[in-house]
Amino acid sequence: MSNYATIKDLIIFSDPIIGDITLDEILNYLLLQIQSQKRFEEIVYSNLKQTNLTDKDIATIFSLSSTNITETYIKLIKNEL
Repeated sequence: MSNYATIKDLIIFSDPIIGDITLDEILNYLLLQIQSQKRFEEIVYSNLKQTNLTDKDIATIFSLSSTNITETYIKLIKNEL
């Protein structure tokens, strides 16, 4: 795999109004979205704890989330791990 520093400025999308969007910008936007998703999951978790669901049921629900693995993949790409 290429060193991230050499590919981070790669233009992925170019628009006459928006301008150029680089790989680094896309990955940073994804990381911001992941932070919002984590906040959403915290709220859902808090609400689920107030129900009759067991901890195992709640863990099963959250095991379906891909938030953490997606964040890990992005950090791997960006050489942050």
